[in-house]
Amino acid sequence: MSGQLPRSKISAVQIISNQNGKFVLDEAALEQILLSSVVDRPILIISIIGSFRTGKSFLLNKFLNYLTNNELDGFKWSYGSSPHTKGIWMWNTPLSVTLTDGIEAQLLLMDTQGTFDNETTHRDCAIIFSLSAFLSSVQIYNIKNNIERTHLEYLNLFAQYKKVTENLLRREFRFEQLTFLVRDWHYPEEFEYGFSGGEKLLKSRLDNCGNESEEIKDITKNLEFYFKKKNCFLLPHPGQSILKKDCRGTFDELDTEFNEFSKIFFEKTIQSVSLNRAGAVHLSGKNLLEKFKEYVNVLNSQTIPDMESIASVGI
Repeated sequence: MSGQLPRSKISAVQIISNQNGKFVLDEAALEQILLSSVVDRPILIISIIGSFRTGKSFLLNKFLNYLTNNELDGFKWSYGSSPHTKGIWMWNTPLSVTLTDGIEAQLLLMDTQGTFDNETTHRDCAIIFSLSAFLSSVQIYNIKNNIERTHLEYLNLFAQYKKVTENLLRREFRFEQLTFLVRDWHYPEEFEYGFSGGEKLLKSRLDNCGNESEEIKDITKNLEFYFKKKNCFLLPHPGQSILKKDCRGTFDELDTEFNEFSKIFFEKTIQSVSLNRAGAVHLSGKNLLEKFKEYVNVLNSQTIPDMESIASVGI
């Protein structure tokens, strides 16, 4: 693990808060994270988005345990039905990884507020998604049980913010990688756990869009346009212990099958990132800090329309 913080001070910290509909960047906290990184190594961000109470923070905490080979109590998660994570949080110590192309990089994990709770507006949901997509090398789209039409519709609508943001920034870009992570998959005999079964499921769902309305047909086309790469992973349920209030989510408490496939997911997600391909951007801590400032400022702009306006005019 890289970084200068002593073990007692390594933790997840909030870098963006939602204050009465305005997203506020904690520049001091983010600067401490990004500028503590090794100067000559590029920084990658893996983030997770999805509906509230679907286990995003729990999953990211397991990812952290995998990377550090230590069962740290990193991203806070809780038992129950109420939303837990607010705003956007980041692990405060860059983690050293070696990519499959041989490049030594530093990895940061980013957790986001759950979407579509009773407190978060559609506009806020779109901004959370957009910030995550703009800044991440891999954006994990966390879904429970199955890929439904509504998941694709929301994704398509959120991605429309890209066009608005391009106009404000006066430049075009594509998001990097979108990974559909289907949690608690119940049908491994139809589509097997892992990326192989996930790719088949995703293809099946997108192919079925051809039988839907023109709006739904656009989803497949837009996913190809907005993201340089997309894939899908099917993950089994972690087991009945996770339903107990006193469960801490340790390795021994969870089902063996879940632990095995979680490790495969974490390992292959890191392997999927390549900085040696044409057009790949190497970002330093200083570069990334400026990007955060720029995107938060743009997405807070009064010229950003609400979700209903985007949907009605078909931006």
